[in-house]
Amino acid sequence: LKPIFLRPTELFFTYFKVALMVGFIIALPYILFQILAFIAPAMENPTEKKHFRNLVVFGTVPGTVLFLAGVTFCYVVMLPFALGYLQSFGAEIADPAWTIASYMSFVLTFLLGMGLVFETPLIMFLGAKTGLMTARKYISYWRYAVILIFLVAAIVTPTPDPLNMVLVAAPLLLLYGLGIVLSRFA
Repeated sequence: LKPIFLRPTELFFTYFKVALMVGFIIALPYILFQILAFIAPAMENPTEKKHFRNLVVFGTVPGTVLFLAGVTFCYVVMLPFALGYLQSFGAEIADPAWTIASYMSFVLTFLLGMGLVFETPLIMFLGAKTGLMTARKYISYWRYAVILIFLVAAIVTPTPDPLNMVLVAAPLLLLYGLGIVLSRFA
């Protein structure tokens, strides 16, 4: 299915939107580093500075790797299923003809959402590192986590079919388990 464009400038601005999003994703580690470097001088306690420096150094790289893993998983596994389902949904009633702007907006939003969702283990580790949570608490809340994971999967998944929801929920369950393991090291 080849996308169409309806307005004279639609394709032109879609190129800019994609370029801005890709540029933002590539520059995100540097942007985060600059934000954290701006905050660093406000810290006076040497222990606080040490923890903050460790957060900057050891949080940026895993965060970037997890984000890119989420984007890759979405692009390779989820997007083909979602687009196939959406293309065939209601095909007997109307022919699908997606505009390039709406198609790219959908794809970029989906990729960004899955990239952010894959940050779960890092967030859990930071929660344990700051003392807000422990690995035991995460284990004791596993039932709630499963419900929350399936709720997030239902929201993030662009289609109403259960297959796509399970495709989102399965790696999230594994990431929750990875977060528990990482929390033990915190």
